[in-house]
Amino acid sequence: MPVYVISNNGIQYVEKAMKQKGLLTAGIICADMVRAYKPRREIFDKALEVSGCRAEKVLHIGDSYSSDVQGAAAAGIRPVLIQRTEGQEYEDVTVIRRLTEALTLL
Repeated sequence: MPVYVISNNGIQYVEKAMKQKGLLTAGIICADMVRAYKPRREIFDKALEVSGCRAEKVLHIGDSYSSDVQGAAAAGIRPVLIQRTEGQEYEDVTVIRRLTEALTLL
């Protein structure tokens, strides 16, 4: 299953962080590529273009309700909020505590 990173940070920062953590992805889509930050739809549309996936086949996992959940939903992508600590309750989005919980959603 291909994993892409969508970030408001610059590509060099994200690549360095991924390398330091020993993480590999199918691709990285950053705000500077489209001159738009999450939750703007342009960054999510770019991710769909780069991945070659249709929105209804994608799961976007993020830690920000306003940037990740609302942005993904606006692009027709199913959002999942990762919330590692107790916090605000949400009725309109699936909330997980650990990334491994996302496996059941695939």
